Amino acid sequence: MKGVTALTLWLLSVVIVIVAFNALPDGIRWWGWGFAIVVGGVLFLRSWWKRQKELHKIKGDANELEWLDELAKEHEEGIRDNREKIEWLIGAIEKKHELSDRVSEHLYNARLAIDPKLDPKRLLAELKASLKDEAAKMKDEMQKKM
Repeated sequence: MKGVTALTLWLLSVVIVIVAFNALPDGIRWWGWGFAIVVGGVLFLRSWWKRQKELHKIKGDANELEWLDELAKEHEEGIRDNREKIEWLIGAIEKKHELSDRVSEHLYNARLAIDPKLDPKRLLAELKASLKDEAAKMKDEMQKKM
């Protein structure tokens, strides 16, 4: 519906401009057409520029997340120390983007690449190991007391 309305308004404005310019004398009419072409060109470029910015934002968002994943993978594999780049990119993405589930997952994975201590599986394994150690110590103490 939006496209139909825009097309209708555009056609209506063209008809109004043609009728208005035909009412002008011949000498002035050419200046009027030149003016209309320039204004129309400026309006077209303005709308084209807005569309390109929106498309670039969509593509740019995907590129930033892809770059973040590549940096995190290189950092995890030990190819390069990308800690500063990853931290900067995480901050930039958090400022520019709405934090959807997809974006949050990419950010979480990048944070894990920087600091593996944040991995919940690793934390759980460490907690279990420390509890086993404590239990073994308590068992030894209990046996010594008996």
